[in-house]
Amino acid sequence: MQTLNLDHIEIHAGIKEAIKLAKKFVSGFPKERGLYLFGNPGVGKTLLAKAIAESLNTNIVSMPDLIDSLHEEIDISKRLRADAQRCYESCHGACGTSLYGAEGNDVCEVCMGNYSGIVDDFKLRDLLILDDIGTEKVSEWIMERLYLIIGFRCDNDLPLVLTSNLHPDKLAQHFQHDRLVSRIFGMSIPVEMAGEDYRIKGIETNNVRKLTAVKV
Repeated sequence: MQTLNLDHIEIHAGIKEAIKLAKKFVSGFPKERGLYLFGNPGVGKTLLAKAIAESLNTNIVSMPDLIDSLHEEIDISKRLRADAQRCYESCHGACGTSLYGAEGNDVCEVCMGNYSGIVDDFKLRDLLILDDIGTEKVSEWIMERLYLIIGFRCDNDLPLVLTSNLHPDKLAQHFQHDRLVSRIFGMSIPVEMAGEDYRIKGIETNNVRKLTAVKV
């Protein structure tokens, strides 16, 4: 499989500035300020984010996948707490610690401490690239966890790259969370990407080719 590289992306006026800033971000990583790539569907936001990820040997995370992971953490935490409680009740037979009776909350803190959590994974990555932010269904629970992740990264100067269909003003309206929005744009440069939807253009081009290949 051919590696997706920033130099492989076809440049036109609508994305020229975005590619320039992406190259600057990659060459200056991790010191450079992050990016908020926004524009209509099909202009190449995800493609550019993937090229950044390839250049820095990481991967992008779609918002649906992030939300699924956060929901999964609830189930993991419940199972972990149940295991930690059983360990406590068995005089720490699972972990072998000598702290039995010291915690005072009926769970084994050693077992609980062995799980760093999915939120911590996203908080601590060298680079977090979130694709399609603004498409998720907003809830207090989601906003709280997004704020934990992005707020931590902002406070600790950990780079962030985002893609979205929403103009920054529209993202603020979507989230209705001033502190979260402030941190997003405090650590990323908004850059608009414009142009034709390459997916639709590709379908139209293929259809023309098929029509011209039909013998009358």
